[in-house]
Amino acid sequence: MGIGGVAWNAYWFLFRFVHELELTNDELAWKAPLASGSVRLADLVQVRPMLLGLGVQVIEYRNGRPLLVWASGQLKPFLERLKQGAPEVGVRLGWSVRSAAGASERLNSLDRAKQRRLLKLLVVVFVSSLGALFYGVADAADRSDVIRRRSVPVEGEILLFTNDLRGGREAVVRYRVGDRELMSETVARGFDARVGDRIPLRYDPERPTRVFEEDEEEPPGGELSLWTPLAFMTSGLSGVLAFRLWRRLRRATKRG
Repeated sequence: MGIGGVAWNAYWFLFRFVHELELTNDELAWKAPLASGSVRLADLVQVRPMLLGLGVQVIEYRNGRPLLVWASGQLKPFLERLKQGAPEVGVRLGWSVRSAAGASERLNSLDRAKQRRLLKLLVVVFVSSLGALFYGVADAADRSDVIRRRSVPVEGEILLFTNDLRGGREAVVRYRVGDRELMSETVARGFDARVGDRIPLRYDPERPTRVFEEDEEEPPGGELSLWTPLAFMTSGLSGVLAFRLWRRLRRATKRG
């Protein structure tokens, strides 16, 4: 679970989040830390804020995965140029992009010493939120291990099936704990199972209604806390801002 969570976060940071965009007459080129590519302007569909994604814009295009871009001071004028080059593309800016544009103007008014202090602050925020992210992943893994170790095997009977939000199928099961007959929360099952089948399960003796399958990777109660996605977004945003500010200061030092 812990390794899977780290790998999942690494995938998004290294392959999905774009840190550099370049616009030509007929293409939009993009770069992520470990991936790059280009999209024809004719294939672009829309640019929109990411749902529940603080500070992220989504660039959608035909026949490909959307590009995820952190908000920055340069993104708003870039998207305005994109709109001029591809007028048919719908461009909707989130509040984070508009705020970043204003912040960029204020940043330009700061002297170099204040920009360096801001860079140090961003690095502290990045390291702290990254630490909180890894702690959240490790804590969820530990809770999963504790629940799995103390769980007790039991046999359950499938009562009915429901569809989950991801389009998969889940089963509601009935089982006995001592002299009590319980019904579980939904338990994921494959498409070969049928109503009436008896299946091996495990339940948490501290919360008998918490039941899961033998091979279920993440038992109920071992999920990531709500703070972990927030730490993920904060570390990503502060890391991107720190990197861009470091590049700005580096260019200014070379020119100076």
